[in-house]
Amino acid sequence: MQTFYCLTFLHSLDQHPHSFNLDDHHHFETGRPLRVCGNTADMLAGSRYGDHFQVLGDKSRHFGLFDCSPGPGSESAKADSACC
Repeated sequence: MQTFYCLTFLHSLDQHPHSFNLDDHHHFETGRPLRVCGNTADMLAGSRYGDHFQVLGDKSRHFGLFDCSPGPGSESAKADSACC
């Protein structure tokens, strides 16, 4: 099982003042929390980009599978849904 996290891009990369694209389906707007799976949160937090994101959440409570695959039906694509 997975849980979800909220990641917020902090606008601390000069070459990315308004947004940061991690891959083809993780687009982070500066200051706007985005729900992601625990794997994505762990990967970013442990990378060179870790200091550029606020990470909220932990693995103490699981909500079942979290779909953060590309596509309009995925949880990460639902930018209007509040996560934090």
